[in-house]
Amino acid sequence: TVDSLLTFVPFFLLTLLFLLISLFLFILFFLIFFFLFIPFSSFLFIYFSLSFHAGS
Repeated sequence: TVDSLLTFVPFFLLTLLFLLISLFLFILFFLIFFFLFIPFSSFLFIYFSLSFHAGS
C-alpha cells in the first residue's frame, strides 16, 4: 500500500544517506591520515636518525 511505502522510502533514503556520509567520512579520514601522518612520521624518523647520528 501507499502508507507502508511512505514509511519505507524515507527510512531507505536515510539509511542510504547515512552510508554515503560514513563512507565519505572514512575516505576523508583516510586521506587526511595518509597525507599528514606519513610525511610527519617520515620527517620524525629522519629527524631522530639525524639527531642520533649527530649525538654519537
